[in-house]
Amino acid sequence: MAETLTLPKRGLPAIRGHQSLQILYQQSQYINGGDLARPSVVLHDPTRDKIYLLKDGAEDLKDIPVSVNTQGYQGKLYFPNLPPHLSDRFFYDPTLGEKGGLVFRGEFVNSPTGEDYLNLNVLSTNDLETLEGLIHEDDANKKEWEFALKNLTTSLDRFVENATKPGTYAPMPSANVVVPPRELAEIDNDDVAVDSYALTATGPGVGFVTLISGNGLAFQEAGEPVSMHVLRVADTLHRGELKVIESSNPLNEKVGFQQVVDLAAKTDLYNYEWRISAPIDGASPKVYQNTAKSISTAGGEWRHLQYPLPSDRPGNADDDPLRISKITGGAFSVVSGIQFDTVSEDDGILEFTYDGTTTLVEGNLLEINLKDGSSVSGKVSTIATNNVLEVTTDAINSFGPEQIESLSELTASSVPASILFKDINIPSDSQFSEFWLS
Repeated sequence: MAETLTLPKRGLPAIRGHQSLQILYQQSQYINGGDLARPSVVLHDPTRDKIYLLKDGAEDLKDIPVSVNTQGYQGKLYFPNLPPHLSDRFFYDPTLGEKGGLVFRGEFVNSPTGEDYLNLNVLSTNDLETLEGLIHEDDANKKEWEFALKNLTTSLDRFVENATKPGTYAPMPSANVVVPPRELAEIDNDDVAVDSYALTATGPGVGFVTLISGNGLAFQEAGEPVSMHVLRVADTLHRGELKVIESSNPLNEKVGFQQVVDLAAKTDLYNYEWRISAPIDGASPKVYQNTAKSISTAGGEWRHLQYPLPSDRPGNADDDPLRISKITGGAFSVVSGIQFDTVSEDDGILEFTYDGTTTLVEGNLLEINLKDGSSVSGKVSTIATNNVLEVTTDAINSFGPEQIESLSELTASSVPASILFKDINIPSDSQFSEFWLS
């Protein structure tokens, strides 16, 4: 949770560098009845430019105000009063449009040590105030300067095939999305033109996520392979690390510190807590720790689905209460024998009589043990109302009912022998972030 994936790490796939990429499935949006408002991740373009073109409109900025300190470098104007994390990413480019334009650029930093990180193309409240502060309060163009900053935008252009010229693609104006300076450039289609991709686990949902790459049409060469990537988002927050941000100007005395966890600019979804602690034996103090708690006797009673079918899963094991037995005293058998009183044959079907009730159902596999030590497999065909269990077997002609010694479950590698479950109540004020059964 809260981690951004760009280059491959820890067995996770690369996100940055794909020609086309799309989120195919997020488990958190489809479990518990489904809720599309509970995503696990967001796919975005963190490095594309957001631009404002200077023009001669009534409210528009026509020129760089004279009170704004600038410095020319390689044909562009930079603003040396900015802190290091902005000074190289916000500039004036005279080659844009008719009168040039202001550019705010996202940046991927491939750090030589520690984690790589992103300087997102999203202006925070503090960043916007810093840019607005570049102009003097009494400058006549102050309102126009602030208007320009608030209209630094980028257009997410979705490309579709040209109907009059098959094999070529052009932007579809009706599908274009304009992203303002304080919002993330989220990508929801693999035919949207991007500068680069990044995937951030923003929550609030957790679970498995499926990505598909190489499936786009506009920017993907025909015949290139299509790949699917499956990853899992956990609710343990990514710790990240602090980076020192230095200015590219060696004479600049400003320096900044930045946490590499960018949160996809969704900082409103998180609470923040800063803690300062001395190292313990030269290592960082623990942020998380595991607490073992016995649940074998805590909470409600254990329930036992003694004879599972291939379709049974822990999530649906409680659907039919008549198949469930309750465990008392903590003891149970994973594989057990099946008691019966008499057995007979009727038209190729073995009929076992029994007292009481049974949790067997049609389709359960059984093992018929013979007196000579051999055994054959069978299947429950009918649970009759007169306490008769009807069993079919392909080997019915090789033995008679009088040769049957006992009856038991038949274990198969593809079907669990038992499903054991119980309800565990977690206090509402619990501080646990994850639960593991072992």
